[in-house]
Amino acid sequence: MITPRTVIGARFMKAGRMYFFETGGTNDVELNDFVIVRTELGEDAARVAILPTDSPLVMVDPPLGIVVRKANGADLFAMNKHKRMEEDASRAA
Repeated sequence: MITPRTVIGARFMKAGRMYFFETGGTNDVELNDFVIVRTELGEDAARVAILPTDSPLVMVDPPLGIVVRKANGADLFAMNKHKRMEEDASRAA
């Protein structure tokens, strides 16, 4: 039986696959906010696509990971910097 948990749905890429994360007490998020999540591969930023819910319709067993926190200004700056570096690298190639 699946244990009820509060989860959010988030994507790592704009039109990418939806992953579910336990909220870890981070319930003050809005759609399209960025959150920092912990997965088996480490921490990464993801965009919220489904608000925190405990609906059995979005229950997965087990969720992929946990929300560490809502992304702050430094996180957003680093994301933009990495995106610019990716664009520069693709133009150079």
